[in-house]
Amino acid sequence: MATKSSADDASTEGSDSEIVLDDELFAICPACKERVHCGPSGINNLLKRHKGSAACLAAKAKRKKGKKSKLKDTPILSWLRPKAARVPSTVTAPPPIITSAVSTRLPSSSASSRSRFSSASLLGQLEAAISTLPNTIKEATNQDILAAFAGEPSLAVPANVPAVEIYEHLNPMFHRTLGWNMSVEDTAQLLRRGEKGLRGLLNFIAYFVEVRGVSERDFAAKIQQVLDAIHFL
Repeated sequence: MATKSSADDASTEGSDSEIVLDDELFAICPACKERVHCGPSGINNLLKRHKGSAACLAAKAKRKKGKKSKLKDTPILSWLRPKAARVPSTVTAPPPIITSAVSTRLPSSSASSRSRFSSASLLGQLEAAISTLPNTIKEATNQDILAAFAGEPSLAVPANVPAVEIYEHLNPMFHRTLGWNMSVEDTAQLLRRGEKGLRGLLNFIAYFVEVRGVSERDFAAKIQQVLDAIHFL
């Protein structure tokens, strides 16, 4: 009765009919799997002189021992090693950029180092004067008089009003805030910095000059009143 070892050996051996002789007269032994030189006699020489010989058996035993050693040296934990857990990405997508309607307001002096107005114009002089306000001038709030100019200027006068008539619509607003023939001392008491203060007033007037086509001269008296008050500080 064949042993388990001999049965395994038989199952690993190839058939003699599968032996192929290469151009250099070598062939692979079906028993030991070694490349053997067959010489002029070809495959018959391998079958008669090598297969089953001491050299063939030794090569076969060595190959079998090598397979067992390789399996033995492989740690069992390597077969049981868990797969690395997938780590979710910590990179978040940037927030979407939301565009808004173009504002009619001017950039603050801190946002732009170069004035959009001519230095000789009244608006240019007003912007330059605002930049020289002393630190004692507070930031305007909704309770300050000049906060009236912080709203959207395009809503102050209907769009169908001609440029030459716009100041007539704005005149009552200026009288309520900057008064009529108000003294420089009283005007100085109204001055506040920021978008709800003098910056808001500048934005308001600039909209009607640049967008609605009102002459800067129409605002000359009120701009000069504010300039005098700033210089009085």
